[in-house]
Amino acid sequence: MNLHLKSSIAVFILLALWLTPVYPIPLGLGQTQPAWEGQIAYVGADGNLWLLRGENPQPFQITSDASEQRRYGSPVFSPKGDMLAYCLDDHAGAGPAQIDIMRSGSWQPIPIAEDV
Repeated sequence: MNLHLKSSIAVFILLALWLTPVYPIPLGLGQTQPAWEGQIAYVGADGNLWLLRGENPQPFQITSDASEQRRYGSPVFSPKGDMLAYCLDDHAGAGPAQIDIMRSGSWQPIPIAEDV
């Protein structure tokens, strides 16, 4: 495994750990649930990012530009459920990738790490 791939994996793991939800301890009679509960983000068969929400069985397409060259991967929600982080590779696995986030609702990509 080359050094570039190892550093990419390390950056992604650190980002995933940062975005991993922390479950608050319920205080009282009600049980506290994470904000992202009921939402599933995934990479579809077409290579794009998709979202399933518990109240709507119809998938919502987040991206529409996946191709042989542009690949999406590893979508993960922030603890509050208002942002989605994912890996974007514009080099078909042959070059550096980047990590982006999107805010729920606007779905506009915001690059947070390049050349990973």
